Amino acid sequence: HLDFERIQSYNLTLLVFTPFLQKTIYFNLLINVLDINDNSPFFIGQTPFFSYIFSYEVSTNIYQFQAEDFDSDQNGKISFAIEQTTVEDIFRISQNGLIYFERIPEIFLNSYSAVIIAFDNGSPSLTTTTIITINIISTHTANIPIFEHEVYEIEISENFNDFEIPLIYTRAFSPFPINYEIFSNPAN
Repeated sequence: HLDFERIQSYNLTLLVFTPFLQKTIYFNLLINVLDINDNSPFFIGQTPFFSYIFSYEVSTNIYQFQAEDFDSDQNGKISFAIEQTTVEDIFRISQNGLIYFERIPEIFLNSYSAVIIAFDNGSPSLTTTTIITINIISTHTANIPIFEHEVYEIEISENFNDFEIPLIYTRAFSPFPINYEIFSNPAN
């Protein structure tokens, strides 16, 4: 089948033979494939999960989403939106994917999640979604690092001895540099 994203045009040479005149005629035929909106946008990178210190001002940028679409022209032009929930009063997202604080909420929650929609300008428009989670850290606890997960677990075999390779990756959020240390080691 024809696919604009793979091949945009075909150049064919046609041969016509007329037995009556004993003549062969060659001519070139150029076929241009038109792009239809057959690809949905997709987000680049991992779904963001992070903490944000509650010492912000309105219009403070939070995160820049990026998405691509393999279609061309308007079919591949991407815009962004926040799904209609209560967070759209607090957060806004620009057409180019920059999410920012629109206003300071009256009542703070510890965490906000919002569905971010990337949509193309094709007809019909195709969409994809991702969820952003933002943990709000008050200034009273801003010095305390927040880990991405509450619990980290790994399993290793009892005869494992290659401790030169990383066994697990952790991530914590803090406005200050973080030093990691193993606090408890059952093997001592």
